[in-house]
Amino acid sequence: MRPRSDRVQTECVFHLDERGDVHLSDALAIDFDEFSTFALDDVKERGYVEWRVREGHVLLRLRPSLVSPATYSRLMSWLVGHRPERVLLSYFVGRSWEYEFVRKPGEAARLVRQLIELHGGGCHCNARHTEIPVSSHRNPLPWRSAIDLWRESRETNLESVGRLFDQFFGGRWILYTCYSEQAFEVHSFGRTQSDHVRKWLTTHTKADAERPDRIFSQSCAPLYQRVAASLEPRCDELDVMTDWTGHGRLRSQYRRLVLPFRSAGQTLLLSGIEMDSGIDLLG
Repeated sequence: MRPRSDRVQTECVFHLDERGDVHLSDALAIDFDEFSTFALDDVKERGYVEWRVREGHVLLRLRPSLVSPATYSRLMSWLVGHRPERVLLSYFVGRSWEYEFVRKPGEAARLVRQLIELHGGGCHCNARHTEIPVSSHRNPLPWRSAIDLWRESRETNLESVGRLFDQFFGGRWILYTCYSEQAFEVHSFGRTQSDHVRKWLTTHTKADAERPDRIFSQSCAPLYQRVAASLEPRCDELDVMTDWTGHGRLRSQYRRLVLPFRSAGQTLLLSGIEMDSGIDLLG
């Protein structure tokens, strides 16, 4: 190992947080090839971006699936504005770090854009889902009883749905009425919703798939449209990272069962969830 005095020192170190704000670190204390556990945790768990510079070399670290829209915008402005020629890109996907060395101006911006689009970060809402069978053993046992009851009462009264099915979801449910093929209205919801979810529900009573509302349009609307069209239940596992007013960026990992109903010629959707931190889809 080289003596400490001969090791390559970093000229400057920047960190972009989830709001896109820039933080300048103490470069003199950091070697160019040194990995700080704290910095890596911020990149892996919070979506930070680390940017180190020395004599035109740039070391760029990120986790594409967790990069927020604000952070992505600031990062791309750097890459497009400065066009670094030599970039060591380190990115976390598939539970491991991957590395690419870029030697052409503009190539880093193209590669980062590709990674963000592929893994769902930036303006892509940081949302991933996978459909699982409604009979899957991963679903909570009460959901089986909910599906049995649904088969008997799929034609029902609007006011009775929440009361009948609350027992199966422990108060974590939302009842929507469909007022067009693209839009859904929140009719009622369970008593044990988180504070930030409750606030969102009371201020977004009409959820339109065509409006720029990332929380609903990316993680809910397309799946709800399919259930409303087929009138068959659907179960998904979801991993979503979203911005909540007053709470910042929060990650939600959960399993969701959606049950369709008909009431007086109108389509209803009951969405019940179970939180599960073991669901890891963001990569």
